[in-house]
Amino acid sequence: MLRLVVIFQLVFLSFFCFAKTSRREINACCISQNKQMQLLSLSFYEFDQTPGEGWRPYVDETNCYESAGQLIEAYLDINNTSLKSWQKHTLNWHSGRMYALAGENTQAKLRWKESLKDADQEDVFILWKSYIIASIAFLDRDFPTLLRERNKIAQGPVFNGIKTHLTEVDRLIQFFEHSYLAAQSAAAPYKVPQACAKP
Repeated sequence: MLRLVVIFQLVFLSFFCFAKTSRREINACCISQNKQMQLLSLSFYEFDQTPGEGWRPYVDETNCYESAGQLIEAYLDINNTSLKSWQKHTLNWHSGRMYALAGENTQAKLRWKESLKDADQEDVFILWKSYIIASIAFLDRDFPTLLRERNKIAQGPVFNGIKTHLTEVDRLIQFFEHSYLAAQSAAAPYKVPQACAKP
């Protein structure tokens, strides 16, 4: 059964690449089936927590946000039974963030709402629920909710001398009338996607 799921996910990702190629667009995001198999079989720490590994090169090098979101979602589906709750939470958050950066707000909110389900216990130093709800409120253009959750974070715990994620949420307020990408790019200039070599 797992093998069938893996094959389905590979076909899905391959179709995405084919669709882009058929529109004669510059294709910086396609991942070969062999590379997909390799990535989806990595441990959680290799796939998500290691700089320059897993899904991260497709963002760090080429800004392939939507492809990265799909890859993380496929990893979640295939490894769902072996992942811990906090790992699902983290992967759903990252997948949603990739979709939001790509302007795919509906899919981003779906992933973030899934992330909320696995964030039942607040971290002692991080108000994850408030951060996620604030991010969803930004996409929904719900300023009262965004401000309410921002204030919760501002009044929350301090970790290493800072209020974790307060700066990010303040940036969402500052760029409330803009896209999620614009808000995130305020701190790190946006890089124009470049074609990458196929693995």
